[in-house]
Amino acid sequence: MSCDAQQVVKQFVRSFVKGRQTTVVAGHGEEEDCLMTLDRKLTALCLQKGRFISLAEVSQICVGLDAEEHEVDLPFDEFCVTFLLNDGRDVAFRFLDIEERDTFAICISMFVDKLRGNSTGEDVIEGPSSADEADSPASTSASSTPSEGADAKTVVKHFVKSYVKGQPVAILNVQGGTTDCIATLDRKLTVLSIKRPGGSKQRHIPLEKMEEILIGTEAEDEVDLPVDDNCVTLLLEDGQGLGFSFSNVEERDTFALCISMFVNSRRGEKVRKEREGR
Repeated sequence: MSCDAQQVVKQFVRSFVKGRQTTVVAGHGEEEDCLMTLDRKLTALCLQKGRFISLAEVSQICVGLDAEEHEVDLPFDEFCVTFLLNDGRDVAFRFLDIEERDTFAICISMFVDKLRGNSTGEDVIEGPSSADEADSPASTSASSTPSEGADAKTVVKHFVKSYVKGQPVAILNVQGGTTDCIATLDRKLTVLSIKRPGGSKQRHIPLEKMEEILIGTEAEDEVDLPVDDNCVTLLLEDGQGLGFSFSNVEERDTFALCISMFVNSRRGEKVRKEREGR
């Protein structure tokens, strides 16, 4: 993967921990520009006037006009990201361009997925560790974010293209080694399939069946697999764990970033349908 997913998320975190001016879309065609900040634990978004959105309460994240399918009563458009909350409320944010929109949706999706998985609290991508780092010249200001979005969009585009076609992966086994396999995503990004090269049998894993995505050695106490810093482990609803070993941290983070986004979308859709069916 030529793009650095790790840098995309680091820049996003630095920018939003420091605070970003964002347009909040309200009912009756009303909009409000306010300062949005992300807490350092990556668990909540804070808006002006004491408004607070816990990411644990976000059931689904809709990008652009996707919110039409959920009958959201807000004047959103293709530049918006809409949160569907567990209590039935909706809130939308409008961005200047598609690149900013996609970066926001991708990164927040990953943080929401980590919270849903009840992980150890360690971030997939390290955020700023101090106020000095957040305010350093390397941090990203509001005026410089379009390049972040372009990077994020390219990361996901390349990932999807690679995995829809079929991507060689190393799967961890309980004997302490790895097995070479081919991982494939369906074009609707709903199922991850694994098979050995040349083999006819495939293991199909619906993304909504993934309970948790663990990074590096986070899975040591959860699975009997030889995980290390370059691994991503998928914990499934049936209690099984599927471990992937990557060549480097960048490949690991790209896989975790993109799969988290797709899993979050599928989980949110499932929750919304269950609520509508009651």
